[in-house]
Amino acid sequence: MYVRSAFRVSDTEIRLSVVKSHLNMLPLNFHYGSKRGQVTLICHLPKCPDTFSPPCDLNGYIGIIKNLSLSDADNHLFLYSTISNLTSRITIVDVRPKTEGFLNPSPYYPHQLGVCLQPIYLMTDYTLFIQFFEYWLNVGATKFYIYWESYSEEVRDILDFYIQTSGVDIELINWSRLPTTIEGANDLKLNPNAYWFRLEVFLGIFDCMHRARHNVKFVSQSDLDEMFYVKNQTLLQFLEDMNKMHPKMVDIQFLSKRVHMNDFHVHIHRPQTPEEIIPGSGKYYEHINVGASQAVVWHFRRLKDHYKVYRVEHTTSLSHSVEMWKENFQNRIRTGKLADRQEWKNRGASFGQELDKCRQNQSDNRHEVCHNLLACELQIKSVQPNEWIRASNSWHLV
Repeated sequence: MYVRSAFRVSDTEIRLSVVKSHLNMLPLNFHYGSKRGQVTLICHLPKCPDTFSPPCDLNGYIGIIKNLSLSDADNHLFLYSTISNLTSRITIVDVRPKTEGFLNPSPYYPHQLGVCLQPIYLMTDYTLFIQFFEYWLNVGATKFYIYWESYSEEVRDILDFYIQTSGVDIELINWSRLPTTIEGANDLKLNPNAYWFRLEVFLGIFDCMHRARHNVKFVSQSDLDEMFYVKNQTLLQFLEDMNKMHPKMVDIQFLSKRVHMNDFHVHIHRPQTPEEIIPGSGKYYEHINVGASQAVVWHFRRLKDHYKVYRVEHTTSLSHSVEMWKENFQNRIRTGKLADRQEWKNRGASFGQELDKCRQNQSDNRHEVCHNLLACELQIKSVQPNEWIRASNSWHLV
């Protein structure tokens, strides 16, 4: 069993980000403050294992510890198994509501607009990050949660450049591969990373939403190559208007204009109002769907799409914004220091095609073999293993 994070969401509750086999029925025990007991584990998806690729035996679970009190105030907790005799000490991330003080008890958000970037892996296309940051900085984002597992030196240098020059809070969060034994590192059948789907991406989003809870008012859960387009107003103005119209909303779903699937949406969340009961009402917060006439998500996919295109629309709606992004980037180069590299290797297209081909093959066979990244990484020839910068281990083994 692997544990990544522990969040104190209220005076009475802690939530954990956990990865485990659905066949592992051993109890996970905790010791926190004056309390001891067993962690409740709930599958993060509708079903474990996920029906998308059932051979992926390792799935994301939400761990829940309840019935705490204010006197339970340690900054860490202990998790242990009575069977394996393993014990882990995990730091608590406090995400309880913030206020401006006793005289003004209303909620206070250090950031109005933020971005959760799902765990990135084997990333070489540094130009995508330039597009990503210039778009989000232009629409007013001041907090970025960048979950990462591996990237090239060029991507690292661009991230460092924006941390230095953007004037906003960019947080890099390790979301490493699962730790394994020497035998597992050399044998795919024994390596746990061959049995989880893309770094358990949905648990990464869960982790990020809790990290942003009561720290950011509106959080986008989107990809590197996605942009929100709102008609006749800014994105933040639109979100505030929607919040006034729907004060009980938990998230807003936007239709993606690239993939024409009935259930394909991109979300902006209120991370402090997840699927919980509204205090004193007995009702849940609401999911809000936005019509395409109001706002959409544009997915700027650089590789050939596997989905059929039914209709093509031509637009110049972003022409003015693109000029602003270019000007802002040029100003950053003049005022900040970009890494002095003899060569900026642009492997985005060729490497992306190589990786995408492997992932598509895995998708076609996902009911026979777990749709995992490790198998694809071992097949890649254009980038050598020692060229990757990797996140240090971020998982506690229990």
